[in-house]
Amino acid sequence: MKRTLLTIIAIVAVAFSASAQQKGENYLGLNLGYETSKQWSKVVIDATYFDEEQTATVPGGDNFGIGLEYGYFVANNLLVKLNAYYGLDKLDEDVSHSLNVTPGLAYYVRLAKGFYYTPNISLGYIMSATKQTDDSFLKANGFAAELQPIAVEFRPTKHFAMSVSLGSLQYAYLTCATGDPEIIRTNIDIHGLNFSLLKSAQVGFKFYF
Repeated sequence: MKRTLLTIIAIVAVAFSASAQQKGENYLGLNLGYETSKQWSKVVIDATYFDEEQTATVPGGDNFGIGLEYGYFVANNLLVKLNAYYGLDKLDEDVSHSLNVTPGLAYYVRLAKGFYYTPNISLGYIMSATKQTDDSFLKANGFAAELQPIAVEFRPTKHFAMSVSLGSLQYAYLTCATGDPEIIRTNIDIHGLNFSLLKSAQVGFKFYF
């Protein structure tokens, strides 16, 4: 009986360790995202281009994205990651293409076997080009920060996992260049948590090795 009990404990221990997020683990991932928002964002344009600082608001739109991600656990449950994400935004007749390269951190809180709560934060470089109605392009580059407080991961096997995140809090600082040779320095403050599954969602697929 004692030997049988020890065998069962050993099997359970192996099963749990196979799905644990342990120091030294790596993964490669693919992320797919969609967001639709009617929320308006505050835009501040400094006096470089105008006689005085200007403030305006711009509406949200539809965004589709795809990204590649690499992650490494520097400690048990503490992840450092690097994400390269392409986004396609559509607002009325304007279409914007963007590329984000963002390192980030995530902490894994085990909720059940193979199931984790994974809040994360990222900070990195962003560049975009928006085709406007007159066929000209508005180009921008700068930095962006993002917090995803609602994020979970399910890891049913040792090598495969699926992640889901809903909503985010974002801030971006961009420098925009128009057809005019002058540069407009634009402070774009995008803020607000979106808890709606139908308005903001990202799904990821990960291969651990």
